[in-house]
Amino acid sequence: MLASPNVKLVVAIDIAPNDTTPYADVILPDQAYLEKEDPFFETGMSHDLAEHTRFPAIPAPGQTKHVLDIFFEMAAGFGLDFSGTLAKLWGWNPDDFRQRIQKALQTGQSPVKTLRNYMAASLAQKAGLSVTELERHLKEHGLWLEEKAEELLAKYGIPHRIPAPTPTGRLEFYSLLLADFTRRYGYRPNWDPLLAYIPSQPKAGPTAELAQDEFYFTYGKIPTQSHTSTANNDLLLALSERFKGPYFGIWIHPESAQRLGLKTNDEVEIINQVSGQRAKGRLFVTQMTRPDTLFVSAAFGVENPLLTFAYGKGTALSNLVANRPEPLVGAFRTGEFTVKLRKV
Repeated sequence: MLASPNVKLVVAIDIAPNDTTPYADVILPDQAYLEKEDPFFETGMSHDLAEHTRFPAIPAPGQTKHVLDIFFEMAAGFGLDFSGTLAKLWGWNPDDFRQRIQKALQTGQSPVKTLRNYMAASLAQKAGLSVTELERHLKEHGLWLEEKAEELLAKYGIPHRIPAPTPTGRLEFYSLLLADFTRRYGYRPNWDPLLAYIPSQPKAGPTAELAQDEFYFTYGKIPTQSHTSTANNDLLLALSERFKGPYFGIWIHPESAQRLGLKTNDEVEIINQVSGQRAKGRLFVTQMTRPDTLFVSAAFGVENPLLTFAYGKGTALSNLVANRPEPLVGAFRTGEFTVKLRKV
């Protein structure tokens, strides 16, 4: 897609080379998390209501910019009211916030710094502190706790204190939204207003009959990496190298390997039986997977040679998973296919 002549301009915003950046016409260097001074965020994974932020641990390289600074500048260049939209989203005075951002852009200051100061002043006022006291508290404790979960439930518990955001104000088992889909576009089991059985895809169920060289496919994470974004970190890679077989290899059960005459470190190719896509890798024979299932770590398989540490290690999962989104929620169906295995 990115190489298509119909795509006239590709702009990448990133902190390091990856498999996408070679396709970019322009690369705008973002700042890494240790270099950023961020706005304030709610601790969304906590049941308590709290605010936290990020203080830079090291100076950012001179040509980098916070990704939000890039957005503010691009929006200004296109004549878009990005600052006004953010102000409305957070319930601020759009004119006041817009003027502050415009002043920052005109004087060469960071809009993100302006945004952060604006949020800090609002939070400090709510907390009954000065901005300096709030900043000191955040540096010492990592977050500012506004309300505990018990206090929030006492005021905002659904549906006991406030109604649910549904037409009836109650927790609904029957979805009026999906009922409207059905009325407009016809019935489908995947948007049944209540519940409906959807048959498995061909050869996707546990009772399907597989060929001798055919397997179910699954993948997962490893403890030394975060998705693929840290694959080229030489320190984390050194930790991964200690477990080269299980972390870089394609797992296969000993019974299956013996049946096919394969062994650990054999170079093989996996072929998606739905799309025909292929990916290569090296086997790791282990009882940690089922005889009918292959497993691959998703942390490696990058194909950009500029990633000098990670290049050539692992299996490129992106070459194996087809663009087959689930029809209702749009998620990729990354396991609803079988694969065939052959020695290279």
